[in-house]
Amino acid sequence: MVTRVVTCVGVDFDLALLPHFIKHYAHRGADVFHVILNTNVAAGHRIEVAKQMLSASGVDFTTRDWYGEFNAGRKRQLMSVMLLVNGNPGDVFVTVDVDEFMAVRNIAKAYEAPVVYGRLIDRFAAEPGRLAAVLPDVDIFKQFPVTRHNFSARVCGMQQPFKACIQGYAPYGGIHQYKGYGYKRWCKNGNTPIRLHHFKWTEGRIEKSTRRKEMHEAKHKRAAARRSARVLRAIKKGS
Repeated sequence: MVTRVVTCVGVDFDLALLPHFIKHYAHRGADVFHVILNTNVAAGHRIEVAKQMLSASGVDFTTRDWYGEFNAGRKRQLMSVMLLVNGNPGDVFVTVDVDEFMAVRNIAKAYEAPVVYGRLIDRFAAEPGRLAAVLPDVDIFKQFPVTRHNFSARVCGMQQPFKACIQGYAPYGGIHQYKGYGYKRWCKNGNTPIRLHHFKWTEGRIEKSTRRKEMHEAKHKRAAARRSARVLRAIKKGS
């Protein structure tokens, strides 16, 4: 059994999180990292910086370059490919964003159910309303010590995505539709969600949400544009 972490990094905004992310999961039993590197900058120099970070960390990894504006559907598609191409039945897969840190000591031991859910806990800098830069040499939990329960739940891993794919579902993104593993039923079956520390509120959040809002508006995706607008209003209010 191999424990594999599959993630997508928007290197234009979240590159500073990557070393902390790798360290966190490597210390919790991750064997291999499969990383999608996204940028909308044609030169893509930050992608090369990300690869240098991965190499310097000493972990085993594979990468997939993605040039173009971020799109959640495309991300799910690429992560699904990562799941299917890399690994074997019996492997454990962690499917998290680069700003999501699972609160477990050992990943494999936490994956007793075929599908695992996490409950988000937002992390903030000590100074109220401040979107702090992520520093490379300071523990990230100390940099963002304030917590607030988000109350959102999402799939953050699975044992055998291949089984779900055979049943006609995408192994990532569509897994919540897999019979018996909707969140409410999953909890009723006696499972407990993993705490998922969420380092969303960092420097670059305003630019990131502004760009996504503009992108969604241009494509007439009103619900998505409203979500980005709510984030920007929350930042402006300092909440």
